Order: sequence, then C-alpha cells, then structure tokens
Amino acid sequence: MIPLGKKTTTQLCIFTISFAIGIMFYKIVKNPKYIAIVDLRERKEKEVLTKDELSITSSSENQTETTCSPIRSFVYLKTHKTGSTSLYGILNRYIEKNNIYNRVNAFPRPFLGGYPGTFKRSLCESMSANNTQTQRNDVVQGNIIPDVVSGHFRFNKEELKALLNPDAKYITILRNPIQAFESSFHYYYLTQLKKRHLQHPIACAGEPYIQIMKKKDASYSEYLRVVNSSNLESFAWYFRTRNYQSFDLGLDSLNMDEKYILEQARQLDDTFDLVLIIEHFMESLILLKNLLCMTWEDIIPLHSNEGRYKKHLYTKDEEVIVHSLTNQDRVLYDYFNKTLWRKIDEYGHEKMAEDLVALETYIKTDRAVSKNKSKHKKKKKSKKRIAGLDTLPEVNTNAVSDMVNQMTQVILAQEKYYTESKHFSLGVVHKIAQYMAVNEGWCPKRPD
Repeated sequence: MIPLGKKTTTQLCIFTISFAIGIMFYKIVKNPKYIAIVDLRERKEKEVLTKDELSITSSSENQTETTCSPIRSFVYLKTHKTGSTSLYGILNRYIEKNNIYNRVNAFPRPFLGGYPGTFKRSLCESMSANNTQTQRNDVVQGNIIPDVVSGHFRFNKEELKALLNPDAKYITILRNPIQAFESSFHYYYLTQLKKRHLQHPIACAGEPYIQIMKKKDASYSEYLRVVNSSNLESFAWYFRTRNYQSFDLGLDSLNMDEKYILEQARQLDDTFDLVLIIEHFMESLILLKNLLCMTWEDIIPLHSNEGRYKKHLYTKDEEVIVHSLTNQDRVLYDYFNKTLWRKIDEYGHEKMAEDLVALETYIKTDRAVSKNKSKHKKKKKSKKRIAGLDTLPEVNTNAVSDMVNQMTQVILAQEKYYTESKHFSLGVVHKIAQYMAVNEGWCPKRPD
C-alpha cells in the first residue's frame, strides 16, 4: 500500500466531509415539505395558495409556536366606530367553531347590560346556554356562569368580574380619535338618517347631532363650527361626540383632569389582556391569535362596514376643536398604542414579520375563495321595516316617566320583532328603559 502524504490525507478528509454535507443537503432539499415551503415563498406574490399549501407554511414557518388549547372565556368590549365590527365577526366565528354556548345575549339590541349606563349584570335578560335560553335569574344568581360577554356595553370592572370566570380574558379595540370622531358623525347623523328602515331604533339614530344642529342635513364643516359652543352634556347621547371611546371604557367623559385620565388608563391596562389598535390591525390580530390560542383561519378578517365618505381636510382651528372634544380618547389611544408595541417587542419583531407574511397569505387565499363563492350567491332579501317604528316616539324631555314608558315600548316592539319571543320580563324591560333614560339614553323629539 502506497503511504499517503499529509497533504493528500487532508484533501481526502475535506472531500469526504464535503461529500457527506452534500448528501445531507440533497436529502433536505428533496424533502417534500422543504420543496413546498420554498415554492410557496417564491409564488407568494404571484398566485393564490391552496389551504393544503397554507398548512405547510404555517406549521413550518412558526417553529416557536407551542401547542395550546383555545381559550373559552373572554370579554370583548365592542367600542363604537373603531373597526370593532370586524373583530366582533372574527370572535363570533371563533365562538361558533369552538362550541362556546354560554354567552350573555344582547338586550335590548344591540346593547348589553343597560347601555349607555355602565354594565349591570342584573339587566342581562337572558343568555344562551347549549342552544337554549337561560333566564335572567340563573345568570344574576350565578347558577350558570357565562363564558363570553361580547358586544356593545359600557365597561364596569366589578360587575363583569362578579359575573364571569376569574380567568376570562379581556379584549377591546381603539382607533385614532380624530378618525373615530368623524366616523361617528357620518354614521349616526348622515348615514343612519338616509336608511329607509331602522334596525335598532333603541339606539336613536341621528343623535346628538340633530339636537345640536336643529336640522337633519348639516355638513361636517357646519357641525365643527357649532359643536364646541354647545352645552353637550345636556343632550341625549352626547357622548357620541365627546370622548366616545373613553365613555365606552367606563370613564367620565367630561372629566378633563389629566391625572384622572392617566390613572384610568393604568387601571384599564391592569384589567385588559389586549387592546387592539385598528391602525395596526394585522399585528393586533396576531397578538390576539397568541392570546386566545387561535388558528390562522380564525383571525382572517371579515369584510368590514367601513364608512364611504370623503375624508375631511382639517384646518388648524378645526383640529383644535376635535382635539378638545377627544382629549381623553387621545390619552388612551397613545397609552395603548405604546402598550401594543411593547407587546410586539416581547413577541419578537422577526417572528411578527414572519407571521404577518403568513397571515397575508391566508387572507389572499380566503379573498379568492370568497370571490368565487360570491358569483354563485343569491342576493339577500332586504330587511323589513319595523312596523310602527319608522319614526322614533316623541317624548317629553321634562318628564322622566314619559321617557321611560316610551323607551319601554320601543324595546318591547323591537325585541318581539327580531326574536318573536316573549321570554323577557316586562319589569326588567322597564328597569332597563329607566336606567338608559337617566344615563342620557333616551330619544328626543325630532325637528320637522
């Protein structure tokens, strides 16, 4: 045998190692899952992916994702004009998928717990439990503990903590205050008044804008010239134009003290597990997925009911006016925007970037499937108008008893129309109407 020199031996070793690495690399790249992932990444911007392909991406690109069980108990406070309906649809889909039956029902629609008063469990008329109606006493007395409270209500920590499981997660959503302020005007004043039917007459479409403007067709610019000089707290539903998001979160929306606002923000931060920000909706959804142990399909956004109106170009004076009317909302928005980004820091920016790509891919596929289905979808029949409720009842604003009686009739007529049910108690309806009326939730007489 011819002895090998030191140089030849070194070369042979290098060749052997290189050959072994080459074999390992060949096995990796020939692995079907690896090929699929590379192919998905290359084709991401070119075509829509199938759900089978998506499952490969989500399982392989998220190495740090751990096995968990879907959270079954949570509170979702649906703030107004914040993009909250999109999130509400996502959570409803999650509830149905996981067969979460025990939830407090909206009453009177679309509200919970006596809105615009702070949430009271004694005013929860009933809840759904295993597809059956559970009466109010079972809810209030704690015979059945609801898993979910989700919808429009005004936050009351003590009442909610007393009602739900102690491990329930608390979720809400906020929006840039100026955009939310403008959206409220267009939705409640212009859009709602143009509708031929009133889905929820209890919500008093048009208010407080009709009271402030004394007419039904004022422009947004006209409104901005008048609103700051108005005695807003004297109007029913005034909070729609005065720190609306803060009002929903239980704050005294007329309290201008900065220490009070910051302390309220800290208390909310201690209670809420996640405050989503609509301007960072995709990042917020990924954090929600992580919080509730959801799947990628669970967090695909539904089509939103985004207002279709031309965005206003504000003068400096107009900005000052809107800022003065949304001072609390701005503090809360800034506070929880920073909180959101701290959570993203903890989650990891690299992982967030990867998950955003995965979510965008799922959304792209879902939109293509939905578009294909919509071609074969029959048009829905338009909703019937609620008989006798095309115009809201006129009330004597100086007599609380008249307001309560009128609102009681509206609630009863509305609920019987929508549910065809008589399960609710007239006494409870009257209490709800009274609670609403003393919390600026009554419907004033409209101008001709």
